Amino acid sequence: MKLVVAYDGRHHSGWQHVGDGRSVQEQLEAAIAKVLKSNQLTRVHASGRTDAGVHALAQVAHFDVPGDWRMDGAAWTRALNPLLPPSIRVLETEDAPPGFHARRSSTGKHYRYRLFNGPILPPLDHGVVSHWPWPLDTAAMRAAASVFVGEHDFSAFAAFRHDGTDATPGSGRNVRRVWRFELSVEGPYLTMDIEGKGFLYKMVRLMVGALIHVGRGSLDSAGLRGLFEAKLDQTGRLIKSPLCAGAEGLSMIEVFYVPRGGDKVDHHA
Repeated sequence: MKLVVAYDGRHHSGWQHVGDGRSVQEQLEAAIAKVLKSNQLTRVHASGRTDAGVHALAQVAHFDVPGDWRMDGAAWTRALNPLLPPSIRVLETEDAPPGFHARRSSTGKHYRYRLFNGPILPPLDHGVVSHWPWPLDTAAMRAAASVFVGEHDFSAFAAFRHDGTDATPGSGRNVRRVWRFELSVEGPYLTMDIEGKGFLYKMVRLMVGALIHVGRGSLDSAGLRGLFEAKLDQTGRLIKSPLCAGAEGLSMIEVFYVPRGGDKVDHHA
């Protein structure tokens, strides 16, 4: 069964199961168990893991339904939402096509980062828009954003999980392709739309953080390009993006399931 899920990340410890009962995955799995009236865990697989505080407008996930269970997608949507906290909503449920996997079948994702660049963050933006109260050169940021577009080794824009999945810089395992990084400005609000084939752990937030440093004048486009060279400092540590932007400004907007090749990409929403 394929799910499209929206959630407010402020109230959850991220997507992935961490054992505290507050992750989006755990909440969904608990609701599915109640519908199935089962003590057995039905694992829910997502298109990608979002961190604590990160939001989603249309996360895609799937789970396996017992073969003798007869409920259509609309019935699953109606059954699950009353069992979930108001910060999580199943927007759509449908039978998944044969062989579908929310993560492995994905061909790309669209993330959006929102930043308020003014002295006082409006209270209604708290927790959903990041805040940078100091001056930023948005023209320089917009020009530098194009540096991220293309296929690069994003080792300098990846945080370590320390769970055995971290890849060595230069191994090729941190190579990703970003096909869109656009910055739009409306008054004090900066919106960054980023699309790509796949993203490393905290990669979007580290890219945004580097762009903020471009805006404040402590990093230029040449320095930004230099981060792709995976250089080491005097202590032998990888030189990384100078800032990981806060989680509150980040939202997963779309997940793509049709190959991108220059033509318009079809997606689920």
